[in-house]
Amino acid sequence: MELDRFDALTHTLTTTGSRRGVTRLLSALALGGPFALVGLSQAEARCKKKCGPCRRCKKGKCKPKAAGTMCTGGTCQGGACIAAAPSPVCPVDCPTPNACCGETCCTTRPTGVRACTAAGACATCAEVCPAKCTFCANLANGDTRCTSFADVDCGSPCTPGSACPSDHPFCLESLTSHATNQSFFPGFCAAPAPGTGFCAALVNC
Repeated sequence: MELDRFDALTHTLTTTGSRRGVTRLLSALALGGPFALVGLSQAEARCKKKCGPCRRCKKGKCKPKAAGTMCTGGTCQGGACIAAAPSPVCPVDCPTPNACCGETCCTTRPTGVRACTAAGACATCAEVCPAKCTFCANLANGDTRCTSFADVDCGSPCTPGSACPSDHPFCLESLTSHATNQSFFPGFCAAPAPGTGFCAALVNC
């Protein structure tokens, strides 16, 4: 490729009356320097070393990419690829649908909800639902809903994979009191096994 360009340059210089070709050559040399003759841009010429996955060539220097830019195995921070923090190890006795917060298994029995605080601790009902809500509804699939009342159909046992009727659409495992953080099962139904429940209607608070 470089030899072809050199031949073209020689032809331009030796062709009679080719003033326009000479003018173009001089302009290219002024703007791009000698690298213009071999097809290298100024940006390519200035950054002789590879900047790496978290830096980009800018004005002759390797500048850090924006913090949080994805890179192999992590994200870019300050121009370096920082590996993602390993996931915390859950206790072996923390089956779904319980929540693993840090290294603590958060259940609803006898207290609490299946949710974590920002600090990675087990959350209380009061930390999940606003004060106007009476209860935290612990669903069989592990979700938490805020409610002021639950109407439970004891004749409709359910699991996360089963469908509840439209008038009792939630598979409720238990309720947790906003005031005391104590969990219980409402109504006259027998307490269901963890991960199961009864179809219920929940009143928004």
